Amino acid sequence: MDSLFKDILLPIIVALITSFVTIRINDRQIQIDNITKERAKWRDKIRAMLVETHKAWETADIQKIKELKSTFAVYLNPFDTEDEGILTALEKLINDREDPAILEFYIRISLLLKHDWERAKFESKPWAPRIICGILTMKCQMHNIQKCRLNGWFCPPQRETYSNFKNWIQTKN
Repeated sequence: MDSLFKDILLPIIVALITSFVTIRINDRQIQIDNITKERAKWRDKIRAMLVETHKAWETADIQKIKELKSTFAVYLNPFDTEDEGILTALEKLINDREDPAILEFYIRISLLLKHDWERAKFESKPWAPRIICGILTMKCQMHNIQKCRLNGWFCPPQRETYSNFKNWIQTKN
């Protein structure tokens, strides 16, 4: 029996484990490559639309800003309040030619791009940090910790809000 295990079953088990690990690594690499590339294209498109919006605002081309608002609406998450804030900031640009309106728009887009970049970096990390994040998150939930921010190496970054950014700026002045 011992010889049967060593000669037949052990190599089969090792081959199965090796195959599983290889398949998992390949699947993960394909996922990282495809998703990361698409998100990079998305960030580039958002940056290009930001430049177009700035040019339209400089030339007071309200029609172009309205078109860009429609395009942004397609590229942003309709269920995210910060993304809704970007569309609201664009609406302000249509109705208001003041510098604070365009500045708010720039800041909101910067926060969106920064968050997406941090998320892309996190998602390309190995599986161990994501498992640790899950464990830490469950621990926070078990202890009813409402504001358990686990940013950093183990957990995906949480998106900074525009209001938090404004408060941070006010504390600096």
